[in-house]
Amino acid sequence: MTLMTPPARDLHRAWSLRMSDPALAAQVAAPWAQEAGHAVLRAYALWAAGDPDGALETLEQAEPDLRAAGEELWRARALGLRGDVLIGLGQPQEALDCFQAQLALAQEVGDLEMQGMAHNDTGVILIWNDPQRARQRFQLAYDLFATAPHEQANWGLAAFNLSVAYWELGERDLSDRYLAEAQERVRAARAWPYWAGVVSQRAQRLGEAGETALARQLFREADTLDMPPESRDHLRFFEAKTETLHGDAARGLALLEALRPWTLRRQDMLDDYLDVLARAQRRLGDPAAAYDTMRELLAAVQARHAREQATQLRRLEAQHRAEEAQRAVSHLSRLHQEAQSLNLRDELTGLSNRRGLLEWRQARPPGEVFTLAFLDIDRFKGINDRHGHQQGDEVIRTVAELLLGAARPGDLCARLGGDEFVFACWTADVAQVAAQMERVAEQCRAAPWPVGLHVSLSIGVAGGRGPTETQLDAADRQMYRAKQAGGARVYAAPGPDPVP
Repeated sequence: MTLMTPPARDLHRAWSLRMSDPALAAQVAAPWAQEAGHAVLRAYALWAAGDPDGALETLEQAEPDLRAAGEELWRARALGLRGDVLIGLGQPQEALDCFQAQLALAQEVGDLEMQGMAHNDTGVILIWNDPQRARQRFQLAYDLFATAPHEQANWGLAAFNLSVAYWELGERDLSDRYLAEAQERVRAARAWPYWAGVVSQRAQRLGEAGETALARQLFREADTLDMPPESRDHLRFFEAKTETLHGDAARGLALLEALRPWTLRRQDMLDDYLDVLARAQRRLGDPAAAYDTMRELLAAVQARHAREQATQLRRLEAQHRAEEAQRAVSHLSRLHQEAQSLNLRDELTGLSNRRGLLEWRQARPPGEVFTLAFLDIDRFKGINDRHGHQQGDEVIRTVAELLLGAARPGDLCARLGGDEFVFACWTADVAQVAAQMERVAEQCRAAPWPVGLHVSLSIGVAGGRGPTETQLDAADRQMYRAKQAGGARVYAAPGPDPVP
């Protein structure tokens, strides 16, 4: 049996402590800063602190030293970490390449942890497009970690991801079972970054089920645990999100405002934070504040894209000669434009999303009249429950196609999330838009749905020249009138006054 050298022993211990006690991990690793593996720990710390660009640069600088030192296990860890960072930066294919290389290297050195993590992270990329294949990957990870009792944290992570996969596949009992197991394992391992995710998932399900009091109790119990400040702040953000979406929006807003300094350190969380903040403001009847927050979100997204582009450019310039770098600049510019376009699109339907709607409005002068129709699929949760999420997605795509069929040049069709859609056009003729929506609703009712499936729409229409969020609220109110009247109908507010 080969004995570990003191540097190797301490660095491996620091790796095992990185989630449960990051301060102690840094202390244990500190004497060995010149060792190749230490750079991977530094990169992890940068990523955990919300600096993905710094993490990538550190990993790239460490790669030659890791190869030269023959540190294959640390190379596998570096590949996995690089893939995790790239997922967060919206580069799934590049991340998948990292995980495949990580798996090959981990199998070569016989490291179960890295093999399991490679399967697990590959599943994370697959989960939304192919939950069945993702489940298979998560199961491989789960089975590998089950053979190594010291891998409680990663075993719990695999259980958590299996829970998500089974939820997407409509197998709720299995999902809840794995979620309970994940909660037990990650807490026992004090894997606080995982713990925050597990608690938030449980709270989200409780909130969706109307059991907000139980969700609050869950957060209160979690808050008593001795976890690092960063994990505690993550947990409080998820608590704020749960309150905003399912509970007391005023309490959610207060929690979000207290977390504002946190977002200055965690730019990677800023998009989610601003999105939830806008929802809280809207629920509390402050559309003007919500509109300002969405503008801030749009600016943050644009700034992030600019930073990512600049970071990629710096890396390419360090790797290529001037002429190669120039070609790469053009490529990056196209990628940047594509990323901006994707950021304004709903992934499932290809329609615009809320940000796309805001940009559509900002393209015209303030005060110009426009009309919005707010569409909601009636009893959509029941469709998912009875016919499965795959059929639910097909319903959403069909409604999107019907909306696109009603659109003319200059009109906008958007999906705000879930089963909510918006049809927007530059007209003051509310009656005309209402008539268009009547036709869409009739086409939806008459569509060739599978036997036993009936789909109808509740639609509200409102016109005006105010901020987008104000118009959305007006159309939303009309939609709820339609819902309260039994659904499957279109209600419209009076048209806007003419310009004086």
